[in-house]
Amino acid sequence: MDITAPAAPGMITLDPGDDPETAWSRLRDLGRASGLAPLRAARLALAVTTVVGQRCGPTVVEIARVDDAQGAHVEATIDGGNATPSPAPPGLVDASRRHLSAARTVTWILPVNVTEDAATDDPAWAELNDAAARSPDTRRLLLALLAGVARQHADRTAGVDGEVLALRIELDESNQGLLALHAELSEQHDELEHARAAAEQATRDKADFLANMSHEIRSPMNAVVGFTSLLRATELTTEQVEYTAAIESAGEYLLGVIDGILITDVKPRRTDAAPTPADPPRPRRVLFVDYNPLLTELVERIFAGDPGVTVQTAPDGRTGLSLAYQQQPDIVLLDLHLSDMSGEALLQQLHADTRTRWIPAVIVSGATTPAAIERLSNLGVVAYLTKPFTSSQLRKLVNAVGRPDREGTAPTP
Repeated sequence: MDITAPAAPGMITLDPGDDPETAWSRLRDLGRASGLAPLRAARLALAVTTVVGQRCGPTVVEIARVDDAQGAHVEATIDGGNATPSPAPPGLVDASRRHLSAARTVTWILPVNVTEDAATDDPAWAELNDAAARSPDTRRLLLALLAGVARQHADRTAGVDGEVLALRIELDESNQGLLALHAELSEQHDELEHARAAAEQATRDKADFLANMSHEIRSPMNAVVGFTSLLRATELTTEQVEYTAAIESAGEYLLGVIDGILITDVKPRRTDAAPTPADPPRPRRVLFVDYNPLLTELVERIFAGDPGVTVQTAPDGRTGLSLAYQQQPDIVLLDLHLSDMSGEALLQQLHADTRTRWIPAVIVSGATTPAAIERLSNLGVVAYLTKPFTSSQLRKLVNAVGRPDREGTAPTP
């Protein structure tokens, strides 16, 4: 460690990165030269190294005796570096004062009264006094302190005098300082945990935002793609066919842009199931629940020419529940984003009622998370169709879902 030679008696300078522990004996000697007893000089040196150890940058330490109206005491003044708000551990010095200059530099003043230690003249503590006066580092001081405590415990049966009791009080105060330091570290740990939880919540909020934005864009685009598909199925001129092909091409390109910008880790599955064997020739009742009127009209038009499918639509969750209870459809197609409730809440109510729990449900939505798909599979969801869908995809899906067993569970495609 580079300790710059003092510019004046009683002063040392610590450079950035220096280990203050190596300056302990020098600080102790300055305290002794200023009139402190060995143990008090050692305590002052420990307090200074503790405060300096929490700083960075060049640090100047000056130790000098002060005689004023309060009596004689030795002050350690610490200038420079960047200090933390933590003072010296209590019990090492008689006070701990912090000053902040206009230039945002911090000065610590650590005073110790010039009095004799309780154990200075006690032969039982001779080794501790010698270590405090002569030890080049804190290791020997710690060993002497532990040995002295052991001797104090052994002599307790013979009675504890006032000097030993005073030393024990000082040791207890030092222990309080260690406990305070532990509490500060625990508080910092709690702050880190809070920051981690906030970051995880921000990630979840971002995922929800992306899913909602994807849905809000995909729903109207589904109407554009769907009606274009129906338009191409009509009689068109060559020029009109070119126009509709351009609209479909632009829609596919826009879908790729949406996937690249809004969708990251969330990749819902598109259901392309193979049709099941034909059921008895009874029109299949399909209930489509979506708040977008263009999509409800699109679904009605897709099946308008199909005598095997009858479509009923609902603009919100309450209307959808009422129609499901009254009409008992063979399949329910619904979006996860409704105007009065979530699609998941609607599924829960359908699943909870004995009249409708057997009805197979298909989610038709712009986006959802894998965790949501797993939850929905336990509520009668048999398939998931990603918006925008084509008319052929919707027809294939409806035909693929088998007729429900009204006494058992919903079929799967």
